[in-house]
Amino acid sequence: MKELINGQTIDFDLHKAGDGSATSIDGLHMHKRMNGKRFKGIDVLFPLDEKEDVVFRPSKTHNLLRRQLLNEVRRAVSKDKSKRQYLVDTIVDEISRYTGYMPQVNQVESIKRGAERIAKIFSKNTKIEEEMKQQIRSRLDFYVTKHENEDKSSFYVKQDFLRNRIKISDDLESLFKGNEKRKVDR
Repeated sequence: MKELINGQTIDFDLHKAGDGSATSIDGLHMHKRMNGKRFKGIDVLFPLDEKEDVVFRPSKTHNLLRRQLLNEVRRAVSKDKSKRQYLVDTIVDEISRYTGYMPQVNQVESIKRGAERIAKIFSKNTKIEEEMKQQIRSRLDFYVTKHENEDKSSFYVKQDFLRNRIKISDDLESLFKGNEKRKVDR
């Protein structure tokens, strides 16, 4: 699945977080945002519960590019059904663990284990190379971990407790972009 983050950022959310309903696969989708020069700014919303249609932003994305992106995502998530199920289960478990509250600082070990579970989807090496966190009044807003692929390239996992979202990217800066724009597009 590491091809999903090659020059791209993906993030997972439910678009219903905070409405009081239990966290489940219903509504779970992946945002795939292109970071590279060629397709920079194109965003694909790919429903993992398969109940909704795929959405492209901007909506006028060329049909050839649409097919390329859909094929890439489908190849990655359909190649290994058990890995797709592990991805979905892991994302739902991790989001549900902090939905509705910001984790206390003393829960960092649990958050680290979550980062390692997520990293396992994208690399055999789950060791955390570096960790970054933002604390306000002894609560975590987000937690970012750096991981290394077998080829020694790095990728990052951001667990965002305020937005109930998980982002994965091979570009650290991309983890912190797009939140304001996406709020407007919803």
